[in-house]
This record gives sequence, structure tokens and C-alpha cells, in this order.
Amino acid sequence: MTNYELSVILPGTLSEDLVKEAGVKIGETIKGLGGEIKRADEPSHKRLAYAIKKIRNGIYLNFYLEMNPAMVLDLEKKLKLISEVVRYQVSKPKRAPVASPRRSIFKKETATTTEEYKTTTHAEAKKMSMEDLDKKLDEILGEEVSN
Repeated sequence: MTNYELSVILPGTLSEDLVKEAGVKIGETIKGLGGEIKRADEPSHKRLAYAIKKIRNGIYLNFYLEMNPAMVLDLEKKLKLISEVVRYQVSKPKRAPVASPRRSIFKKETATTTEEYKTTTHAEAKKMSMEDLDKKLDEILGEEVSN
């Protein structure tokens, strides 16, 4: 069984009841093919980038499912037969990035370097008085003026 993401576009003119019925039909189709719905997002209304079958607004349904790869073609064929479906796309979802060893090592190095930096700069700042800072500033500005 492989994880898939199914995105379906329905016409924006459908009522909420018809949208729910279409969602139930799609869910039954998935279950009928041996798939299992892991999550279904709430329908969202969006304006389409271009007209599809003279429809400018669409209702998007997203399903996250687990299904046998051999049954995906059958799912696509059955989605074509559902009259409310304007467009659909079945894809493999991108996995959430898992913390790699390189990344965690990088975080540890930056944390130690930052702490060391803070301790050294604070220690130096405490030791210097205002007179020392003025002298240092005069030296730096004097060098810049002469260059």
C-alpha cells in the first residue's frame, strides 16, 4: 500500500449538500477499490486560473489515502464517471522533512559557537571602561582619516 494525495475540483455552483454527496461518492469509490482514506480536508472555494468547461469558480476537495498502486488507474477511470468532478489529480505526497544527521550536527555547532561568542563579548565588554572605548574609537577613526 502506497500513500497518495487526491485533489478533486468540483463546480463552484454546487450546494453544500451536493458537495458532501460528491465527497461521499469519491470516498466510496476509494474504499471500493481497497483504499483507505487517512484524511479528508474541508472543501475550499477558489477562483480557477482559467475556465474549465465554462466554469470559473471551483470547490477543491483533498483526500490523503493509502492504496495499492495497481488500483490507481481504476480510481482515475471511476473518477471520470462521476459527473460532478471537473478535474482530479492523484499524486504521491511530499514527505515532511526528517531531521537529518547533518542538520542536527549543524544546529549543535551553531549553538556552541553562539554561546562562546556571547560569553567572550560580554566578558570583554565588562572589562572595558568608557575611557578605553574612547581611546579605541579615536585610534580607529584616526587610521581611517589618514588612509
